[in-house]
Amino acid sequence: GHTTGVGADGNPAHGDDERNECQMCLMTSPDGVTWTRHRNAAGLSRIFVGPGEVRDPCLLNVDGVWHCYYAGYEAGKRHLPGFYVRTSDDLTNWSESICVHRDLDMAGGRWDCECPHVVYRQGYFYLFRTEDYYESRTHVYRSEDPLDFGVGEAGDKYVGLFPVAAPELFMGPDGQEFVTSVHNPPLGAQIAPVRWETRPTA
Repeated sequence: GHTTGVGADGNPAHGDDERNECQMCLMTSPDGVTWTRHRNAAGLSRIFVGPGEVRDPCLLNVDGVWHCYYAGYEAGKRHLPGFYVRTSDDLTNWSESICVHRDLDMAGGRWDCECPHVVYRQGYFYLFRTEDYYESRTHVYRSEDPLDFGVGEAGDKYVGLFPVAAPELFMGPDGQEFVTSVHNPPLGAQIAPVRWETRPTA
């Protein structure tokens, strides 16, 4: 196996050793150009550890509380990938983790549950879950509760397939919304305008 980064305490930032708890780290910047590694009381840059693998953070502010969604699985349970969330008022002190999504009817491999991205639109929270980069397969789930996108049985929250990979949605200065995609990783992130439509009722 390999490890892409190990902290001073021996916890990998991200890797293949399921015996270890991976960590989420933080850097800060006054201008978005020059960055400094955050240090906690122990001198470490991590803001939380585990459970098990942690990667692909997405931040969303809900009523003044930061929600950090991330992908992973508990140590020794790579056959049960899912998305977790922790909450914070200050971006440095975080709650315990909560599993907010695990769809057992979807592809179950550990790399089939990637890049959570959550947005709020017109009374609902939408979770985007990438299944495959090169095939541009991202599944979308909808919930009124930002802490529950279905765990075990998520079919009632499933919206459909979005043909992008690792999407992030953002608003342009003129109000036009865009989505990024890395469906062709060698080309980097690509951007396209996106429009929300109401699904006709039966």
